[in-house]
Amino acid sequence: MNDKKQIKLMQRGDEKALESIILTYTNYVGTIIANQLGSFCDCQTVEELASDVFFSLWQNRNTLTKNNIKSWLGSTARNKAKNYIRSRRIVFEELNEDTIICSDDNAFDKLEADEQNEVISSALKKLDKKDQDILIRYYYYNQSTKQISIETNTNLETIKSRLNRSRKKLKDIFEEGGYFK
Repeated sequence: MNDKKQIKLMQRGDEKALESIILTYTNYVGTIIANQLGSFCDCQTVEELASDVFFSLWQNRNTLTKNNIKSWLGSTARNKAKNYIRSRRIVFEELNEDTIICSDDNAFDKLEADEQNEVISSALKKLDKKDQDILIRYYYYNQSTKQISIETNTNLETIKSRLNRSRKKLKDIFEEGGYFK
């Protein structure tokens, strides 16, 4: 069944259409949420946020105009995860390395993540301070370019341009370091 037909069935109150969408897109929604949450991710949180996404789909079924449910679910999942991170930022900032304890099961993953963080941190230090700030605001704090523009009192197009140039510079730095080709 295509997305357009599922939207029509949901708009008529057909719960089976929602079930079908959930079965089809659960992994997709969960992956987006897990990627947004990063190291602050646990299965229960991903499941709760995914449920919120599908509940939101049901609540907004009569306002859906797109023929592609996947794009709606993707953007909603990303926004739910960003809102979750924003709502818990104070807790995350209070954590330090001494309070984070990992089991043997994820010790290797943590070590690998630490190495990746060190490589990224080192590469960021090679950029201009303003570019570092924009990248950190955009990728770590999940701020929109508009929000960065307002908070830094910088033209929106300048923010977009600096973000684009910084990505290219980082890519060059990583390629020079042999991290990808």
